[in-house]
Amino acid sequence: MFESIFGMSVMIGPALGPVLGGYLTDEYGWRSIFNINLPLGLLALFIGLAVIQNREKSEEEIKHESKNRSLDVVGLALLILGVGCLQFVLERGEADDWFSSTTILINSAIAVVCLPSFIWWELKAKNPIFNVRLFKEAIVVSGVGLMGFLGFFLYALVFLLPVFVQRTYGFTATQTGLLFIPGSVLTAMMMPVVGKLMGIP
Repeated sequence: MFESIFGMSVMIGPALGPVLGGYLTDEYGWRSIFNINLPLGLLALFIGLAVIQNREKSEEEIKHESKNRSLDVVGLALLILGVGCLQFVLERGEADDWFSSTTILINSAIAVVCLPSFIWWELKAKNPIFNVRLFKEAIVVSGVGLMGFLGFFLYALVFLLPVFVQRTYGFTATQTGLLFIPGSVLTAMMMPVVGKLMGIP
């Protein structure tokens, strides 16, 4: 039951997010959808500081943990460069005519070098920032694969539908956001039912 209630609360985002984003885009411009995250993020930070409490640790425990754990700076740098450059290529590739652009070529080269290097480094690092050895477990591979398929089919609609209705039918950003409310509400209403049918407490 708790999982169903949590799932229902998660669906508030897909229900209200597109509508709020569409309204802000129509009234204040597309940049406003990024500015709204600042006050909400600060609110979440203050609530977290007030509510979330850590277990008290002795000074010896803190020193012991700090000695045994160190930030994988090299792995983090390779991950940021690899994923960042790959995202830039995918975002700007079509607009910059792909590999006819020097910037796209440079970012592609960096991504090709950094991503395999990141995997190689994580396999040998003492405290890896991401333990790639987990992919030796079949359950991890299956879980990641299923979540990948879920994300592909779920979010493909979220990205393609707004483009389609705005270009084909001339919908405003607010009208496009309103299209997502029925699906989100229906999904939230069905979560307790599905949880009960599956026998989830």
